Amino acid sequence: MFLTVAEFVDRVGPVEADNVAGDGPRTARRLDETKISGAIAQAGDLINGYIRARYPAPIDPVPEILKGFAVDIALYRLRLKTGDMSGVTEQVKARYDDAMRQLRDIQAGRLAIDANQPGAANRPAEETPVLVAGEPSRAGRVLDGYLDGAVDGRRW
Repeated sequence: MFLTVAEFVDRVGPVEADNVAGDGPRTARRLDETKISGAIAQAGDLINGYIRARYPAPIDPVPEILKGFAVDIALYRLRLKTGDMSGVTEQVKARYDDAMRQLRDIQAGRLAIDANQPGAANRPAEETPVLVAGEPSRAGRVLDGYLDGAVDGRRW
């Protein structure tokens, strides 16, 4: 699980948590923690679906960026449970859309997360692999024929 119910409530605030998962009359409200944990689990499954190919599960500790995505996705889903889009504010929708865009970026390799891979923290910097992507060098083609006909390094 990417975050706990308590972390979710802490991040969205108690008023918003009550708005999306409060149960009972206004004078005796309580949080429906099952509802919140279900939304968190759905968000976690969605996040895992996007990042699984690049980052083997489980990721422990969970990076803050993924916790933020889980909050934004879970809150959006809880707001949708009202049955219409009126429960979803522009800010909640924008944060959900941003989280989904960034998850697609992670999936495509355009955004990397600090996933604590086994042994990565203990590996010296000179042994840490560096992945480089780019076009092949053109140096060989540019210099082809340059030294043809050269004698003692001088060109005639």
